Amino acid sequence: SSSDAARALVGTEQGTTPINVMSEKEHVIELGAAYRFNDNLDLDFAGYGKLIDNFIVKVELASSGVIFPVNLKNGMVIGGELQLRLHNWNNFSATLGFTTCLSVGLKPSDSSSPIAAGLILGEEGENYSHPFAGEDQFKTEHNQLLTGTLNVNYDHPSGFFGLLGARFDSGLPFDLAKNGVGLDAEQSRTELLRRGYSQEVIDMLDLNSDLPGSPDKSVAPHFLIDLGAGFDFDKDFRIPAKITAAVMNVLDTKYLYKFESSFGGTHFGVPRAYSVMLQVKI
Repeated sequence: SSSDAARALVGTEQGTTPINVMSEKEHVIELGAAYRFNDNLDLDFAGYGKLIDNFIVKVELASSGVIFPVNLKNGMVIGGELQLRLHNWNNFSATLGFTTCLSVGLKPSDSSSPIAAGLILGEEGENYSHPFAGEDQFKTEHNQLLTGTLNVNYDHPSGFFGLLGARFDSGLPFDLAKNGVGLDAEQSRTELLRRGYSQEVIDMLDLNSDLPGSPDKSVAPHFLIDLGAGFDFDKDFRIPAKITAAVMNVLDTKYLYKFESSFGGTHFGVPRAYSVMLQVKI
């Protein structure tokens, strides 16, 4: 970001903003607690909060996949995880978990640009330097209010085993604006069609904003299920081999993991897929 060649990529928007990116400084608190109900069941909680100076975020050079770091003057990250675990109950073990992460940049009280240093490039740079006026804070790419996971394992002494996995994501955020103005759902749909996105892709997005005029959008919530089963021949037959068959995304859910992200553009979820694996121990 500090090179003259990189500096040539920006326009007048850069103004007097320094280009030398600085290290973050964090004030961090972490809390944890655990409770054991019995030999088979326990509960675990972890929470954290960070107030960050020179908060490092990323911007992308157009749609090139080339990423540059940017310092926001101030940021805040708050999150936590709640996990319920089942151990060795009638050949079953399982984990049910919920996580949340609020990751935001904070608007300076003097109404100056939130960007402390770095190249102001592309749509992310514009949105970071000119966040929506109706908010005191603005989301960064890590912000996801709810992720839920379930993993269930069945392991029979005969060698048969089964696996169930499920996951819910409330959706990672992205900004959508035109000429610096946030768009409503219908305007967003029109703009995305103009940019060449298909109707199928647009249907995988949540184009509603919490506040009128806000550019804040997100990937649509999605739920996935994976199944697997297999047999370990070593337990009963003393043959050092194991076979596993699995179906990923059983419901064939069409979803986006992220959209127009500066961490690598748009990522589509994997459609229903099948696998069979034979492992031999030598």
